[in-house]
Amino acid sequence: MRKRNPAFVYLLLMLALTAFACSGQGRTENAEEKSFKTLQEIEEVKPEKPVKIKLKRSADGEYSWELNGEDIDKVMEADKRLILYEKEAGRK
Repeated sequence: MRKRNPAFVYLLLMLALTAFACSGQGRTENAEEKSFKTLQEIEEVKPEKPVKIKLKRSADGEYSWELNGEDIDKVMEADKRLILYEKEAGRK
C-alpha cells in the first residue's frame, strides 16, 4: 500500500473546509432576506374595524344613535349617512 504525503492530506483538508465555509455565507444572507420579507407581508395585513352603530327609538317614534369606531373619518361619514337616511324618510 502506498503512503500519502501528510502535507497533501493537510492541503486537501484545508481546501474542503474553505469551500464549505464560503458556501454557507450566501445561504444565511438569503435566509435573512426571506424572513424579513415574510415579516413585512404579515405587518401589512390588518383587518379594519367597522363603525358600530347603536340605534335608539324614543316613545315618540324619533330615532337617535351612538357611533363608535377607531377611524374618525369613517365615524363622521356614517353619521352623515344616517342623517341623510333620516331626512329621506321625512322624520325631522
